Amino acid sequence: METVKVSKQKLTLVTIGCFMLMVSSSVVSNSQSYFLTTVRDYLGCTAAQFSLYYSFVQMCTVLTSLCIGIIIAKIPTRVYLAVGAVGTALGFIILSRTTALWMVYAGAICVGLFQALIVVPVVQILNSWMPEGSGSSMGIVMSATGVGGIVMAQIMPRVVANISWRTGYMLCAVLYIIFTVVGIILAGEESPYTKAEKASAQGGDAKKKNNFGMVAKDPMFWLFIAICFVGNGTQNIDQHLVPIMQTKGWETAMLATGMTVFNVSLVIFKIGHGAMYQKVGGKKYILFYGVVGILGFLLLQLSGAGLYVGLVAKAFTGAGITVLYSLICNEYFGTKFGGAVWGFSWASFQFGATVFSPIYGSFLDRYGSYDRSTYIGAAVTIVIALFFFYMLGHKRQEAKEEAKS
Repeated sequence: METVKVSKQKLTLVTIGCFMLMVSSSVVSNSQSYFLTTVRDYLGCTAAQFSLYYSFVQMCTVLTSLCIGIIIAKIPTRVYLAVGAVGTALGFIILSRTTALWMVYAGAICVGLFQALIVVPVVQILNSWMPEGSGSSMGIVMSATGVGGIVMAQIMPRVVANISWRTGYMLCAVLYIIFTVVGIILAGEESPYTKAEKASAQGGDAKKKNNFGMVAKDPMFWLFIAICFVGNGTQNIDQHLVPIMQTKGWETAMLATGMTVFNVSLVIFKIGHGAMYQKVGGKKYILFYGVVGILGFLLLQLSGAGLYVGLVAKAFTGAGITVLYSLICNEYFGTKFGGAVWGFSWASFQFGATVFSPIYGSFLDRYGSYDRSTYIGAAVTIVIALFFFYMLGHKRQEAKEEAKS
């Protein structure tokens, strides 16, 4: 492949663009809770019926994620990002015109199918511009969801309470379009590295090597997908932190303090994870991440100061999971197939969260606490760390053998 040089200014603009694309995802993830009570009362439905919105969004996101590799390979970046922006905004417009429960589900399907065209490819877009290391930028970009959540928390409750929930949904559509348009302008151009790879892929042999089917035949691909399922699934204990604190006897003020500590730590750690991976190297980072992850699970059994430490440790692993998995994906599978692999990985992430959340709830129902489930989380963390050690070592050994030949 020919030598390619990209200016630091351009890489900065791409990072800002990807940041804005991730901010748009927070509009989807943080918006619906502000509407639940008001729209439920308007439609006369139950909270459970309305909450199926989340299920439809998640299932449709998974469907699009599975196709993301084909989409990235066949369609220009700006085109699929624009389609995702318009389609998601259309979903919010449908929600703003809701007069029956089926319209809520229709809006959810539209949002889920199209918002995946924005949030899932961001990792691959960033990696395609920085094939030799996007760690620092990746951490900054992943922190965008937390920043977007803070912004939404300041705006949306006031709009719904003081104007109307229909205006709130329309505002979601407008904000989504604004964030994604800025992101498309700054990061929608195909990277010169990708262009060079396509230019070098001439002739039958090259086409064969660039066939994603070759990656799908690699057992490591399927093991990585399985690890994404189990890893994000066990990490989903973060969704149960409030009931965990309640089982330790924490009252409202302590619950608020605990969640503030967790969320502030989450934003801070998201910024630092990528730089840490790049500075200390993959294996050292995995070792540290694994140790903190094990402690994070086990410390959730404590109360008082020990539980605060556990919340900070869980914030560290929760903030780093997407950064860690995406960087390992890029390092092992490369930029050619990273988008396709990450699409499958993201789908596996969603499935894992869906499956493990009720499993954690069952521990509370059966034993009255989450303590036993934390041992499972710690054990899974050990397995994942060992797998990543083997994965990176296997890749580097292959690289040495190729260099010798």
